[in-house]
Amino acid sequence: MRSLMAEGVAFHQAGKVASAKKRYRDVLKIDANEADALHFMGILCHQEGRNKEAITYLQRAVKARDGFVAALQNLSKILLVEEQYKEALKIAALTLEIDPDAHQALRTMAHAYQELHQFENAYQTYKKIDALFPNEVGTIRNLALSLSALRRREEAVATYRRALAVEPENIISRVGLASALNASGLFDEALAELESVLARKPQYVPALVLKGSALEGMDKFDEATRTFRDAVAIDPQHPEAHFNLGLALLTAGDLRAGWDEYAWRLKTQAFIKQKPPTTAPFWQGEDLSGKSILLFPEQGMGDSIQFVRYVRGLSGQGAHVHVCCHKPLLKLLRSIEGAAGVYLLGEDLPEVDYQVSMMELPRFLKTDRDSIPLAEGYLKAPNVPFERPDELSVGLVWHGNPSHERDMLRSMSLRDLLPVFDIQDVRYFSLQVGTGEAQIEECGLQDRIENLSPLLEDFSVTAGIIAKLDLVITVDTSVAHVAGAIGKPVWLMLPTAADWRWGRVGETTPWYTSMRLFRQGVRGDWPGVTRRISVDLRNLVKQYKH
Repeated sequence: MRSLMAEGVAFHQAGKVASAKKRYRDVLKIDANEADALHFMGILCHQEGRNKEAITYLQRAVKARDGFVAALQNLSKILLVEEQYKEALKIAALTLEIDPDAHQALRTMAHAYQELHQFENAYQTYKKIDALFPNEVGTIRNLALSLSALRRREEAVATYRRALAVEPENIISRVGLASALNASGLFDEALAELESVLARKPQYVPALVLKGSALEGMDKFDEATRTFRDAVAIDPQHPEAHFNLGLALLTAGDLRAGWDEYAWRLKTQAFIKQKPPTTAPFWQGEDLSGKSILLFPEQGMGDSIQFVRYVRGLSGQGAHVHVCCHKPLLKLLRSIEGAAGVYLLGEDLPEVDYQVSMMELPRFLKTDRDSIPLAEGYLKAPNVPFERPDELSVGLVWHGNPSHERDMLRSMSLRDLLPVFDIQDVRYFSLQVGTGEAQIEECGLQDRIENLSPLLEDFSVTAGIIAKLDLVITVDTSVAHVAGAIGKPVWLMLPTAADWRWGRVGETTPWYTSMRLFRQGVRGDWPGVTRRISVDLRNLVKQYKH
């Protein structure tokens, strides 16, 4: 048996796969639990692209020999390739318990943590690898990626600079640095890095896409759109180029063309691994008369609120429309007219003929600015135990979710709103949840703002409270969509580079008739927005008194 194994290994090393496989199988006929033969058969299967068989052989190998580190490392590595991230983590951790120097297992753990979006764990694991191999550029870049995902932007920028100090000509590191600079709002610096890359590789599409994003951040929107078009012309199959062009077109109000380009987001790395909630075929605009369809969420809470409006139109086509959503939206979305049922995402869902992301509906229904449905409102607010005062009552939100990639642009400090608190005969209510709440006490406004966050257990309660207020003033968060969807007056405060749905100009939006837009005149000018808000709010107080 030893000679058979030795022959198998020799054939394997010489690339004579068939002969190696025969020797390993001959060994396993003699002893079905021979660990080395099982291990090498697993490696062969992996080399041939038969990973499921490889995993089975390797599982048998580690069972046959306690503490078989090499087999454990290869097993965790292949589990990672097969996107079985939790199992890969488990095996890698076991490997490191046996052998703390099993560096491949450490790399597997770091990669698995990244894929599972456990970014703090990924960062800490990459730090261990970095300590062992301090000048490994790939590891340094992965550290920077983890820091970016953790929104530790200054550290991410510094880490990319460290990677470039090791390899100054590394284009991937320089593009990573530009991406981190963009995320930090340092658009001028990002553009300089990208121009350096494009001087050497003028048709490098990832750099062109980031250049377009930097130009958008600098409010050079026409130039950004031209850059995205250039990227698409160079590589017509590049998803990120199309997706960013779609965002630019939607922002400019060219909705019909924008939806088609925006659909390319589903092929980008950010979306491609998202799994739909059922196995039903995706709806592509087929006749729905007598058919059933499930609408599912794709991105944020606000997006679900904005696009659930299409339920009524699909129902009007004779479809049985089902909706699934995240828990905070469940009660509120159950008020939509025309839905056969609204379900919690992840629970048992009805069998349907089709499924579709809510955000794909405008494309298939050929929505343009003149055909946006139900802009006057389409959700109903419940009655909640909240008693509003006789004074003009205004709800406030000044900060969004800090994990949102655009939060640095869209959120403001409560201090930026201080002038509105000089207005008499107004009662203010904070609809702020989580980040930002502490600013009430920091600004000494406890007596001026009533904090309602303890009541806001879900968006249904938020809607019920908003329904009893006179006005909501908010930055670009889900609360704006709640107010618009129930038809309540809402003043939306926007940065210069506003999200695509609000466009770049104008005080109104075709999405919600009850909404007014207050835009920064120049980037970062929240005080200018607050001044205009204050003037209009004083006028509203005068009207209220009369």
